Formats: sequence, structure tokens, C-alpha cells
Amino acid sequence: MAYARATGEFFAWLDDSSDFAGHDDSDLHAVQSFHVSSWRETLVKMPAQRKGRKGAVFEKTRSTATIKLKVSALRSLFSYLKEGGVIDEDPAASVRSPKMSVTVGKTLFVTGNDAARVLDTITGDSLVDLRDRALIGFMNYTLARVSAPVGMTTGDVFMQGNRRHVRLHEKGGKDLVMPCHHELEDFLIAYIDAAQLTAEPDKPLFRAFDNTKRTLGAKALIRMKAWSMVQRRAKAADLTTHATNHTFRATGITTFWENGGELSKSRDMAGHASIRPALSHRRRLQPRRGQDSMDGATNPDGPPHGQAQHRDIHSQNRYPRHHLCRPRRQTGDEYRAVAEG
Repeated sequence: MAYARATGEFFAWLDDSSDFAGHDDSDLHAVQSFHVSSWRETLVKMPAQRKGRKGAVFEKTRSTATIKLKVSALRSLFSYLKEGGVIDEDPAASVRSPKMSVTVGKTLFVTGNDAARVLDTITGDSLVDLRDRALIGFMNYTLARVSAPVGMTTGDVFMQGNRRHVRLHEKGGKDLVMPCHHELEDFLIAYIDAAQLTAEPDKPLFRAFDNTKRTLGAKALIRMKAWSMVQRRAKAADLTTHATNHTFRATGITTFWENGGELSKSRDMAGHASIRPALSHRRRLQPRRGQDSMDGATNPDGPPHGQAQHRDIHSQNRYPRHHLCRPRRQTGDEYRAVAEG
């Protein structure tokens, strides 16, 4: 959707551009590199107009990430058209995106205790409660993007050997298979059995609520509805952090690191294309771990990163054992101490 909006904005800009006068915006052969570069400069210099909730129009400067996304959308479009023989030259190939360096991830994450509290507050036995608990637990324990669980079918939860596994369809066409954490397995079994989904292996696993029938329907839950659900559950658990779909994925990765998980395995589990996104999560933990650099500095309160005792636990497995990303639950005394304090 973001790419579609970006390309639509470009062709709307072409209609109003004096450099494109005399041409129809459907004439793709007339688009030149200087048109794309001029549009990029317009994005940098001209603020975007947005509508507020009450209809008031305000201006907002575009971030570097937004500009990079819009230029990438044009590159993808014209590259596809050139490969298909629609155009002879790619006008966006020589246009560079603005440089951007991200060292620390911006996604807000909650602590393991907060994640556990959200799961503990979902105590109902309705289908919606069971679905919400399974979905939040899924993102936390498998480190998956929300698009992976909402795109799953019931058949993507299966037995392999003596363990239950899940099959994730991540972005970029990546398929990941990993064993279930025992709590996630309990959440999934409770939801699947209550919703009677076993007989429908090709149907969506996480389903949207049907307002007409007042129960779960046959359509898959979409990401925006999942976002609304996360907001509602976070509010019910009195979280002060603004929770989003990505929050529990980030929490799982962060908790994995706090428990000594390895960089390469967190990359595999999270479905990252490179090691850089995993590094952004690791850098966020440096103040708490007593590390000043990424050159192998050790944690004064625990063993060094990447030492053999962490590797030996998982040396025979492709993925680490999932207790590493399990949120820690506070004891009753700790809850009372926080409440009284």
C-alpha cells in the first residue's frame, strides 16, 4: 500500500509539473531521470500536507526514511516495467536515495514482565480472548512480524517428531519452520480446539470477528485489526509504553538478547535479511549490560557474549531453545512491592 501511494503521488506530481507539459501521465516512455530526481528534491524541500482528525490541514516535514521509501517505490516500479519490456530505459535507476544511518531501533518494546502481564490479563475463555492471547504470544515467542501469523493457515501448526512446530511465511518469500515454546503451544492448542479449526487446515488460523454472527468468521484477521487488538490489550494491562504490532516482536528479540542468545540465531528467527537490524536491538541493551562497544566487551554481571556455554546449549539445533525469549513473570511479592511503592 505504501508503494502504491508513493507511485500515485509521483504521477500526480507529473500532471502538475511544467517539465512534463505536453505529455500524458500514462506515457511512461516520456518519464526521464531528471523527472524522478526533481520529484525527490520536491519531497525534501516541500512539506507534506496532512489532515487532522477535525479536518484541519497542517504541514509536516517528510523524514529521510519516508523519502527513501518513496524513491524505492519508483525504482521497483520502473525496474519491473523494464523487465517486462514496457519501457526501454529505467529512469529511476540512476537516482539515489538520501543517505540514512540507523544504529538503534526506534520500535518501542516492553519488558519481559510487562509482556507476561499482558498475557496474564487475558483470562477469558471466549474465542476472541483465546485468539488474542495466542496471537500476542506468537509474536513474542517466535519473534515474527505480525504479517506472518495473520497469513498463516491452521495447517501451518503441525507435529514434527515429538514436538509441535509452526511454519512462518515472512516477507521476501522466506519460509521459516521452528518449534513451539511450551506456553505458545498451550495457547495455540486451546484456541484451535475451542474454535474447532483442526478440520480446516487450509483456512486462516487467526480469524476476524464477524459482527453479524457475533463469533469468529471465516476471513483472516488483518494487520490493522491486530493493531487495534494490541492497543486494547495493552490498555487493559495498564502498560505505559505505546504498544504496536511490532512491540512484542521487539520484546521477544530483546529478551532473547538479555538471556544470552546469539546474534546469528536471532537473525534467523526474526527473518532479518542482514545482521544490521539485530545489531540495533543489541545496541539498545548496552547500558544495561555494561558494554561500551561491539568489540566483545564483557558483561560484569554475567558471562561474556557468545562464549561456549551459550553455544553448547544449542549446538545441535538450528534455532535456540525458546526459554531464552520467554518473558519473566514477577512473583506475587514483587507485584505487591511495585503496587505499594
